[in-house]
Amino acid sequence: MTKISEDYARLWKNQGYFVLRSHFSQEFINRLLSICDKIFDDYLKWDPVLDEPGNPDANSVRHLLRPEFISNNSDDFYFIADILADETIITILRACFDDVPILRDTHLWCNPHLRADAGQWHRGTQFRYPEDDEERKMLDITRHQLARVHIPLLKDDNVQLIPASHTRWDNPQEYRVRKSDGMQHSRDYIDGAKRMQLNVGDVLVFDSALIHRGRYIPGKKRRTFMPTYSTKAILETYSSIQPWLNDSNYYEHVSPKARTYLDMTRKTWLDFEWAKGPSLFYWFP
Repeated sequence: MTKISEDYARLWKNQGYFVLRSHFSQEFINRLLSICDKIFDDYLKWDPVLDEPGNPDANSVRHLLRPEFISNNSDDFYFIADILADETIITILRACFDDVPILRDTHLWCNPHLRADAGQWHRGTQFRYPEDDEERKMLDITRHQLARVHIPLLKDDNVQLIPASHTRWDNPQEYRVRKSDGMQHSRDYIDGAKRMQLNVGDVLVFDSALIHRGRYIPGKKRRTFMPTYSTKAILETYSSIQPWLNDSNYYEHVSPKARTYLDMTRKTWLDFEWAKGPSLFYWFP
């Protein structure tokens, strides 16, 4: 483990997040933006999950490597595959997890066409585990083991976090905002909130167990590419089924680095019966 990885792992475990500043070049980001713009346009024409035109007020598109969005024999596919296997990010995540980071998912965050939203404060655990006792248990299990990696393709200040909140249960104000009265207060202010100021080329990594929220501003273009990684230990807890990646031939022409990483991910998924089933759309933390 390098000294840099150790430093980021310490931030991850103590604060629940860190930022890699200027990790990607402008040229690199411009290409990824072009790819993601095309994926979003294709989504608006047809949502392959719902089998209908995409929702212009959607705030995200999921599973960007699915064949309806991108050809596995295209340079764009190879480019994204290299991002998912980025050596620096994977090395740091390995230090954060004390384990091998497994790719779970890819996401594109965007702004809705008409619907403004200040964003609901939440932890990634609460939607699938709404009862407090169950969520407390899952918080203890998943802490430090699931990372959201935000790569802003345009300047972005839409994410807010409560630093170090992954290490504990909610204080009274946080609980009232996040969960009380059927989440009626979930857009209220929380003391200690930190708004992340991200420039093009930066990478924000945060623990999904943190209390956090995203803001959505209609009419203002937003494109943030987000792969999600976790340890194998919680893959079954939060399944993310992508059967097109279960076929090693699907990515046979990517770079050796990306092929090695994606094949490791594929083999890890196939240890679970759920990964062999049809593509399903699950909320994930």
